[in-house]
Amino acid sequence: MIYLLGAIITEVCGTLLLRVATFGQRWVFIPVTALYVISYYFLALTLRTGMPLAIAYGLWAALGLLATTALSALLFKEKITRTMLLGLGLIMVGVLCVELG
Repeated sequence: MIYLLGAIITEVCGTLLLRVATFGQRWVFIPVTALYVISYYFLALTLRTGMPLAIAYGLWAALGLLATTALSALLFKEKITRTMLLGLGLIMVGVLCVELG
């Protein structure tokens, strides 16, 4: 589970840095790429521990989206609408259904 946490954190950091790159800081694409590569490496390590792909990928994507949404609102003042919150909730329920599968 620690590898999955590493995968989520590095993916979220890479995605947040993409937002910085839109401000004209093109050098930011270098650490963005590195963070994505590291994220997939941690995801592969997660799978190596025996966690099923559907569960690992579902958690990685869902928790990454949740963290990215929250941090985008906090850091970049992006608005979170009720519809977005509903969508995030549905994603979490879907991941839970896959896990309980």
